Amino acid sequence: MLEKEKLKALESQFSWLVVFFKYKKLISSVLIAVFAVTFLVTKFAVKPTYQSSAVVYAVPSYGPESVVPPQHFGSDEDNEAFIQILESKEVEKVIEKKFNLMQHYNIDVRSIKKDQFLMKEYQKNVEIEKTTHGSIEILVSDKDPIIAANMANDIVEVGGVLLEQIKKANVKVVLKDREREYFSKKSEIDSLENELSKVRDLIDSKNPYDLNTIKFVRLKKQFLDEIGKLSDKKTKYELALNHYSARIPTYYPIDTAVPNYEKVFPNTLITLVVVLVPVLAFMMLFLSFIERL
Repeated sequence: MLEKEKLKALESQFSWLVVFFKYKKLISSVLIAVFAVTFLVTKFAVKPTYQSSAVVYAVPSYGPESVVPPQHFGSDEDNEAFIQILESKEVEKVIEKKFNLMQHYNIDVRSIKKDQFLMKEYQKNVEIEKTTHGSIEILVSDKDPIIAANMANDIVEVGGVLLEQIKKANVKVVLKDREREYFSKKSEIDSLENELSKVRDLIDSKNPYDLNTIKFVRLKKQFLDEIGKLSDKKTKYELALNHYSARIPTYYPIDTAVPNYEKVFPNTLITLVVVLVPVLAFMMLFLSFIERL
């Protein structure tokens, strides 16, 4: 009696194995057929997707008094600011127009939701994220590897132009302040110089206690002090002017995107595993159920 119970327990443990060997020809035939269909579909029926990436570092922000920009990479704040620009609607609109994405993504232009479909498709195919090394990676997926590479590079370029415009606007505000300060101080000195000239003409050289002489000395000292301040304001004004006139760098390119002809979807091996494992499991369950009946 005990031996029979052990035998039943052992048989229960290996029931799936028993079922598999009993129906191995049927199971093998079905798996081979599914394998062949899946392989052909992934190889020839499904259009492959390719991916290209560009990697950049954000340029750190620096003031208009800086002679040259800092030579180190940008901070987290600089990276976040550039990522926001790269993900902005302004960049998206330029890319959509340049690559005619409405047609490229096969979106029905007559649909009232065409803009929503376009935005969803764009965001699905474009990924912008910060890497572990502190750089920014722009990943673009597309059915055409050349378009994927060109889009990644153009997103960086358009984002850089927009960020430069923003920085230019900020520098222009500072430039206006420096210009106002410089010419205001210059006007003060011109007035002081005129007054100094008038007092000089009124000096009585024969009178050692002449008040005009004392006033002249005081004005001359003030004039020289103001000249020093003017020189400082002129330097700041010229630096701000040079900063505004020159091109303001916004990113350091690390890797430019190039066409990558190795498809990222569909992955034949992964697809086969994803399809065959559930099919095998379902067949084993179904055949086990048949055996019990």
